[in-house]
Amino acid sequence: MGSFWVGNSFFQLIPAGDCLIGTPEGDLLAWTDEFPEHKFEIPYVYWCARFPLTNRQFEQFVKATAYRTQAEQAGWAYVFHPREMKWEQVPGANWRHPTGPAGAIENLREHPVVNVSFIDALAYLDWLNAEHS
Repeated sequence: MGSFWVGNSFFQLIPAGDCLIGTPEGDLLAWTDEFPEHKFEIPYVYWCARFPLTNRQFEQFVKATAYRTQAEQAGWAYVFHPREMKWEQVPGANWRHPTGPAGAIENLREHPVVNVSFIDALAYLDWLNAEHS
C-alpha cells in the first residue's frame, strides 16, 4: 500500500473493497444513528490523510488564498458541549474561535481544525492539489 507526504500531511492509499462501518450494538458512548455495525463496499481506490488537518495547516491555506469558511460567512457555528452532550449554535464560532468569540487557536496550532464544512474541506483540497501538482 502506498503513502506519501505533501507539506506537513501524510497520505495513505486506501484500496477498494469492503470496510466495516457503524458501531456494535451495546456501545453506550455511541449515538443511535451509528448503529448497526455493517460492511460497506468502497468501489474505488483513494488517498486519505493519515492524520487530522491541524489549525496550523488550515491557516497556511487561509493565508495563501484569503479563504473565508462558511462559518465565518454565516457568523456562527455549532459547538459541542460534552458535559451536556449537546450541540449549540454559537454566534462568532468558527475555525479561528472554536468555542466562540472568547476562544482562540493560539495555543491549539497542532490540534485538529474544527468548524469547517464539507465545502471548506473541498476548497482546502483544491488548493492542496494545485500547490503540489
